[in-house]
Amino acid sequence: MIIGQKIPLHTLAEGNSRYVFLPSGDVREFSCGHVMINQFMGEPLDGSINNIYLTFCDGASYPLLGRRSESVFFMSENKAVYRGNVNHVAYEVIFTYTEGGLWFWRVTLRGSGEAVRLVYGQDVGLGDRGGVRTNELYISQYVDHFVHETEDGFHICSRQNMNAGFPYLQQGCLDARTVGYCTDGMQFFGKECRLTQMPAALKGAPLKEKYQFEAACIALWTQELKLTEEPTAVTFYGMFKSNMPAA
Repeated sequence: MIIGQKIPLHTLAEGNSRYVFLPSGDVREFSCGHVMINQFMGEPLDGSINNIYLTFCDGASYPLLGRRSESVFFMSENKAVYRGNVNHVAYEVIFTYTEGGLWFWRVTLRGSGEAVRLVYGQDVGLGDRGGVRTNELYISQYVDHFVHETEDGFHICSRQNMNAGFPYLQQGCLDARTVGYCTDGMQFFGKECRLTQMPAALKGAPLKEKYQFEAACIALWTQELKLTEEPTAVTFYGMFKSNMPAA
């Protein structure tokens, strides 16, 4: 006998946009209409591959979101909040959103002289939900990435070229310079992630390479941040457009 169990999900919504979280705080699904923005749906056992990592310059790294983190997670009417403390650094992450398919992850850190970076990771589907969930690897082959470098660092623009429309996602950082990036899960997670449950790319220097393979995933590294008792705030953003034919 098979017994179904319904997962109690938390949903934030604006227009056609839906931001769905598991009770653990892991991202379940970001979508707009029939388009699934992320690629792999978060699950209660494995959590989500989307996360923000606090990386210390001595090599230690900690996820700040979801079941593998030390966070206390709660929802309000229009935001998701994560709070915790790792390696003597207090942190708060707040997810908010606005109309027009725009969302923000604001990370606030407090410490006592620690040198750290933040690393943001978000997988990319940008296709019809049924198509994305049927074959994530095939969908990835049709996602093209453009790396735009400004004075603030790198912003990554991704567009799905297989559909009748051209779903588009732009991601970047507002409050700190991004000094590294990658565009595929094989670069970011590596094979050893299956054993360690941590992305292999968190070790060593930030990557800086566009790679087009079968696991579309954007990662961004911030500049080194020197923490004090005063809050240090960094905001990552995502902007989705249902059709960007001229990209």
